Amino acid sequence: MNWEMVGAIGEVGGAIAVVLSLLYLARQVRDSSLQDRRTQYGDINRDFLQFTDATSKSASLADLVFRGMRDRDSLSPPEVYRFNSTLLGLFRAQEAMFHYHREGGIHDWGFESYRASMIDIVGVPGIQAYWRDRRHWFSTEFQGEVDKYLQEDSGRLLATYDLETEGSGDAGGDAPQHQL
Repeated sequence: MNWEMVGAIGEVGGAIAVVLSLLYLARQVRDSSLQDRRTQYGDINRDFLQFTDATSKSASLADLVFRGMRDRDSLSPPEVYRFNSTLLGLFRAQEAMFHYHREGGIHDWGFESYRASMIDIVGVPGIQAYWRDRRHWFSTEFQGEVDKYLQEDSGRLLATYDLETEGSGDAGGDAPQHQL
């Protein structure tokens, strides 16, 4: 065996090592990307759950939110401020979910449950009033998405929580009352 052959074997060995290193690096990047997606979804989910957690732990906030959802105009100015502040957190979480999904950061299955909940939420008179007043605080793309949700209003939230305003008729017959 001469030195040229030893050198050629060394080059082949080095090339194999480079290829193996690149494969390892590609796997690490893919795993990191998956972990980033999980983290983003978890962070946004936590933001959304803060809204439900706050309203479920505070009877006064829950009462305010329900009264505001039924008829925001019936609230006092400080109550409107608190109602709007509460909804801001909810809508910001929804906007983040929308944009991360559009960028491919959140799978369709993760986004669909948020989309369905948002369709229900924006079908409520007080939340529609909030949206009319504050939609300009959100990205143009998200505004368009929420406007689509308004077209798809399911009426479920109205029926579930008996949120029909006075004189607006039956909200849904035998729908379960006061469940989340």
